[in-house]
Amino acid sequence: MSTPRGPQNLSLLPLTVNLAIYAGDDVELAITVADAQGLPADLTGAVIRSQIRVTPESETVLAPFTPAVDQPASIVRLRLTPVQTSGLPARVVWDCFLDQAGWTTALAAGAISVTRNVTR
Repeated sequence: MSTPRGPQNLSLLPLTVNLAIYAGDDVELAITVADAQGLPADLTGAVIRSQIRVTPESETVLAPFTPAVDQPASIVRLRLTPVQTSGLPARVVWDCFLDQAGWTTALAAGAISVTRNVTR
C-alpha cells in the first residue's frame, strides 16, 4: 500500500444545487441522504431546516421550505407553495441542514433563479 504524497483535499461543503424556478409554481425537491459507506442513512429523529434569503448574511427569511422525511427511502423532501414562490425576488440563496443526535450537517446549498410568471 502506497502513501499519498503531496497535499490531499477533502471538501466538507454541502452539495451545490442551483435551482431555476417559475414564480407561482409548487416546488418540491428530493435529497437522497447516504451514510459514509454510501448506504441509505437512518434518518430516525432527524430535524430538517431549510430557508431562502436574499444573501447568506440577510437577517430576513424570505421563505422556509416545508420539510418531510421519507425514512424508508432515506429521502428529505423540501416543498414551496405557489404563494411562497410568487413572493421571491429574481435571485436568492438557499440551504438545507439536517440535525440529528447532536450532529448538524449541511446537505445542500445554492442559488435560486426565479422567472416571473405571466398568467395570474
